[in-house]
Amino acid sequence: MSTAAETQYNSPESTNQYGAVPPMPDHKPTKAKKKWLVPLLIAVALLFGAGIGNATAAAKPAEIQIQTKEVEKVVEKKVNVPVLTTPASCTDAITYAEQIMSSSARAVGVMGEMFKAAARLDAATITSLSPKIDDETAVLNGIRPKYQSARDSCQASR
Repeated sequence: MSTAAETQYNSPESTNQYGAVPPMPDHKPTKAKKKWLVPLLIAVALLFGAGIGNATAAAKPAEIQIQTKEVEKVVEKKVNVPVLTTPASCTDAITYAEQIMSSSARAVGVMGEMFKAAARLDAATITSLSPKIDDETAVLNGIRPKYQSARDSCQASR
């Protein structure tokens, strides 16, 4: 019941690893003759060129009138430019703040050592470090009023 086309389609030479390969047609594609295309393109190009040529000829630039006047004016004026400076009280406040921060950092370092000694139950180390904390506290108490005074006068000078 098979036809010649089915036999050719199912023959061993028309198969590959995926199965049967359908038969290919024997005709070659033919080019359609387009004799009208070249004259049409030439006509469009001529019309386009004529349109552009007429458009540029019709658009004439407007005449521009230029009037010139000579003006010379020299102005001399003194300008006061303020020079920004930091008031001495603000500089002092910054210096005192740096001293307070340094002293506080040293005190915190000593307190850290004291906490470690307390964890080891080392009373001798704690006792030996207590005068260092007292010294830093005295430094802070001496600087604090100077800083507060300088800070207040700096804020007042704004």
